[in-house]
Amino acid sequence: MKEKLIIFINGLPESGKTNTANVLSKYFNIPIISTDHIFNKNIIPNFSKKNEIYCRFSTTNPKVKGHFSISKLQKKYPHTINKLFNKIIYHLNSDDKLFRENVILIEGFVNLSEQSIKGLLNTNNFLYLYINNFSIIVEEYSISIYNNNFILLFNYIELKIKNYLFKLLSNKGYQSFLNNNDSDSKNKLINSRIENFVKTSYNILDVGCNYGYFTFELSRLTNGTVLGLDNSMNSISNACLINRYIYKFHHLKFICEDFFNYSYEKSSMEIIVCISTFHYFGIKQREFFEICHKILKKQCILLVEIEFLKNSENLYEDVCRKMDSNAVRFISEKYLLELIENLFKIKKIYKSVFQKGSCHERYFYYLEKI
Repeated sequence: MKEKLIIFINGLPESGKTNTANVLSKYFNIPIISTDHIFNKNIIPNFSKKNEIYCRFSTTNPKVKGHFSISKLQKKYPHTINKLFNKIIYHLNSDDKLFRENVILIEGFVNLSEQSIKGLLNTNNFLYLYINNFSIIVEEYSISIYNNNFILLFNYIELKIKNYLFKLLSNKGYQSFLNNNDSDSKNKLINSRIENFVKTSYNILDVGCNYGYFTFELSRLTNGTVLGLDNSMNSISNACLINRYIYKFHHLKFICEDFFNYSYEKSSMEIIVCISTFHYFGIKQREFFEICHKILKKQCILLVEIEFLKNSENLYEDVCRKMDSNAVRFISEKYLLELIENLFKIKKIYKSVFQKGSCHERYFYYLEKI
């Protein structure tokens, strides 16, 4: 029996996963199984107002007709969507040609059918590809036999990953790893003096971690758990990729989640870091301090970078900037004292670097939990 490799390709809507699958299929002559096409074929012909609740037409691409969001359907109607996944198994089972192939591409959301697919094709060799802005990201793989087909495919994908990583790390926008950038991350880290406050056993939370520049630097300072949190899937995907291929920290974890919705363990962190993010919280700035107070252990530290209003009688100002989709809130030092009242006391203050796009000077505040 030939050794088989299954390549699962996933990604956000219109991220380029179908195009990526087509390129790999054409280059390596690999058959594609599209879960979206199977679902559409089995649902859309019988579509009516009665079963409209089972299909959520979410794509913004006018060329795509009758396409639905599988992930939304999965959350709301899990029993119905599982019946649809059985169609994939049926499709595989009825196609004899697939059993004669060495490599098979499965493009789209497969959910619980993954193990059934591996069992049906009698293989434990798999490769997960996450497609982000038409770039290949390897999420996970397990390949026991490296035949020529697998090696050629892997070399191609590895080259794509290295090219993507180089562009990512050379980025001159926010959080550049190799070059001086708009936010001047290297000097910002120096000015923060964070190394003076971290012990080797500390658990650390980085709020609004972006690509993880500061999260990685914090991970160098401790053997405790480090958690990078950001609500951008693009940022978290890139941070995970950088860690997997560059830093390789095993005590570091990145999670795509809204800070205010995430489920935290009480008194679990020694340090919380929030850099270049606080002004985005707007009316939730007090809530931010309240949550941090609950997460931190007694007398532990919150490091927050704040862009302060100067020469203004206002406690705060909400400003709409070109680079932001929502208004940001800049506060006065007086208002900060109101926000942290009965929660934190100011331990240290250091001046941060000037960041391109900033309206005011920024400062690092080390706040100790009361």
